[in-house]
Amino acid sequence: MKKLALVVFGFLFSLEVAAASSGYVDITDNNIQLISSGPSSRLFIYDVTMNDSPCENKDTPVIMFSDNEIAKEMYAMVLAAKTAGKKISFFSASCVDMSGVTYTLVTSTYLD
Repeated sequence: MKKLALVVFGFLFSLEVAAASSGYVDITDNNIQLISSGPSSRLFIYDVTMNDSPCENKDTPVIMFSDNEIAKEMYAMVLAAKTAGKKISFFSASCVDMSGVTYTLVTSTYLD
């Protein structure tokens, strides 16, 4: 029984996705793009490298507005950081597929 518990416990941890992070970055001069067409509105933040991301596009994190109840708050933090010249950090635990390319899906933001 103990062996079975250890196997199940190990399996659950093997399903965990590695977290990706940008570290604190200055996005004052970065382009951002808000798109409302398609199945979900989304915000792209260009030229921000997401370290340890398993996604194909590691340099353009995206905030999806569907299925994310705090996306508007994240968007406000991006605009605040961009306008005020403050550093911001993006974190992710998954990818999102758009037109056959996977992007790093932002799941939390930190404002410096």
